[in-house]
Amino acid sequence: MENITTTIQLIEAIRLLEIKQKQDEQILKEQVKITYNSLKPSVLIKNTIKDLIAPKNSNTNLLSTALSMVAGYTSKKIVVGETKSTVKQLLGDLLQLGVTNVISNNSNGIVLGIASLIKVFASKKNEKEQTS
Repeated sequence: MENITTTIQLIEAIRLLEIKQKQDEQILKEQVKITYNSLKPSVLIKNTIKDLIAPKNSNTNLLSTALSMVAGYTSKKIVVGETKSTVKQLLGDLLQLGVTNVISNNSNGIVLGIASLIKVFASKKNEKEQTS
C-alpha cells in the first residue's frame, strides 16, 4: 500500500478496508456454516456409510472393515471375557478399538502377510509330499 498523504486518500483507504472486511466476514460466515453442516451427526453417519460401501475396492473395503471389527471384538472377549467390572469393560473397549484401528489401517499389509504365510505352508506341504 502506498503512503497516505491526504485526508481524501485516508478516507478512500478506510472505505476499501471496510469493503474488504465485509467480504472476509461473509466468507468466514459461509465457511462456518459449511463446517457446522458437515459436523452434524446425520451427515457423519451418512459419510461413514458411503465410505464403507464406496465403489472403489468396495469388496476389499467392506471385507477389511468387517475383519477388523471381528478381530477387535474377539480380542476383547479373549482378554477381558465376561466381567461386571466397569474398569475391565472400559479397558476391553479400548483394546477392541485399538485392535480394530490397527487392523483397519494395515489391512493391505496383513492380507499380504497372510498370503505369504499360506505360500510358505503350502510349499512345505508340497516338499513333504514329494519326499514321501
